[in-house]
Amino acid sequence: MPTSPAPSCAMAVIAPKISKCLDTLNEMMKMIEFAKSFNENQKSKYLDDCDFFLSCQPEFECINDPNLGVAFRSVEVQCKSAKFIIREFAECDKKLTNLNSTCSQTYNPFPEIKEKDVPSMLKEGRKDPCEKLFGESDCMIKEIREECGDKDVVKYRKMQMELAHSLRLCEFHKST
Repeated sequence: MPTSPAPSCAMAVIAPKISKCLDTLNEMMKMIEFAKSFNENQKSKYLDDCDFFLSCQPEFECINDPNLGVAFRSVEVQCKSAKFIIREFAECDKKLTNLNSTCSQTYNPFPEIKEKDVPSMLKEGRKDPCEKLFGESDCMIKEIREECGDKDVVKYRKMQMELAHSLRLCEFHKST
């Protein structure tokens, strides 16, 4: 069975796409500040930008920089999370927003993590337990179960654990 040829890593070949990929990433970073108020067109554009950016992986791999790999993984996880919230969890997310509970309004599974610390965590990871991954006393799981049902609890739990694991934000123990 023939295999596809490896992408050319000649700078003349990869530079135009990398330039477009970085422009797309820049647009994504500007958009993410306003993600909570996205309309349907903005959500769609953001997800299209994610898909395009993720198609850039072969070109970024040509550069062979471990820091670039870490940054790419961070964006990849952010895109996967956005796709989950926008496509798979949208109805439940609306219900939780309308509920306007203290739990969902104050939910932050990693309150002690500062944005500037994320790159080093992606490389080295954290040893802290994932004890607040689902909110204080697992309040997010309880609210999702009450508002949306067990199927959404399973999807949400899986996505959050994947996100925490991929970004190496905490360590799981048997009970998590």
